[in-house]
Amino acid sequence: MDLFTFFKKAAMLFCFLLISIFQVADATAIQSTGAGGAWNNTASWLPAQVPVAGDVVTINSGSPITVTAAAACATITINSGGVLTLNGGSINISGSFSENGTLNCMTGFNVLGAGSFTLANNNNAFLMIGDANGITTSPTASGSIQNTGGRTFPATANYVYDGTVNQNTGNGLPITINGGGSLVINNTGAAANNIVTLASNSTIQNVTLQAGFLSLNGKTITVSGTILNSGGDLSSTPIANGGTFNIQGATITGPTTFYNLSCNSSNSTITTSGLSAPLIDGTLLITGSRFGGTNSPRYAAGSTLSYSGSPNNRGLEWNADLTTAPTIGVTQGYPDNVFINPVLILISVTMPLMATLAIFPEG
Repeated sequence: MDLFTFFKKAAMLFCFLLISIFQVADATAIQSTGAGGAWNNTASWLPAQVPVAGDVVTINSGSPITVTAAAACATITINSGGVLTLNGGSINISGSFSENGTLNCMTGFNVLGAGSFTLANNNNAFLMIGDANGITTSPTASGSIQNTGGRTFPATANYVYDGTVNQNTGNGLPITINGGGSLVINNTGAAANNIVTLASNSTIQNVTLQAGFLSLNGKTITVSGTILNSGGDLSSTPIANGGTFNIQGATITGPTTFYNLSCNSSNSTITTSGLSAPLIDGTLLITGSRFGGTNSPRYAAGSTLSYSGSPNNRGLEWNADLTTAPTIGVTQGYPDNVFINPVLILISVTMPLMATLAIFPEG
């Protein structure tokens, strides 16, 4: 290398370093303060200035921030208990996005930019997803999180689908959610525009149905923690395409309508009774384990209770009180149709009446 070329490259390197130093010097560390407020309001921040591209931003617990127009910064950290809502504008990140609290991406507003996105690997982190395409893996420019610098969606966080249009969970939703993490369906769209469709077979510790419908779309979802229905339900679509809820020691609360429900591995528990008990509107399959506790499911007209494998007696799933006239769809433990294969059930007490009882010998 000749001397001229050497000094030329050295000068270019010096200029690059100088520019980088000035860029770092220009970056401002800004944090949310007081009661929080709008991103573009100086009163929401300390120091009192609106963050811009290149700034380092922290959202503190108790000081929620709402983005109401397009926003940008270099890096952003949402502390545990902190809340950032995108409602009126998206946010562009050039560095990193660390989400340890709650990020609420309303329908139509997303995380953008060349930076990275990391959702904390604990059940204090909530990602609220409003986009029709849910969340996707990088670098797909689709879903609530669209940055191109890498996306981390861990197993122990909470994923809340709260759009106002039909949604797909997307291939970014972990196929296993455990460690206290959960899938929450809270879609508040109008009728027929409030369905969240499961993208993959999944094992999820906790499922909460708050609003709208969850469609299994022919997939299987395995739950070992809780199924809580406080206002949502399952879409009627799975009855036609074979979607299955597989419960393994789960606790079921609320009047969820199950179309294909399978009990195995360990006994599950129903905590609600009467018309608040879950309803079987397809097939309940008992393969050995069943329900513990004291409550039974209800059965819709045309539904089936099916035994297969090694259950050796009837349980709570088939224990209707015959001292009063039972009613399909209302009386707990009163199936409309029963299929038994192989013949391993011991009928030891008077059977509740039903539309069909079919017994198939083993083999």
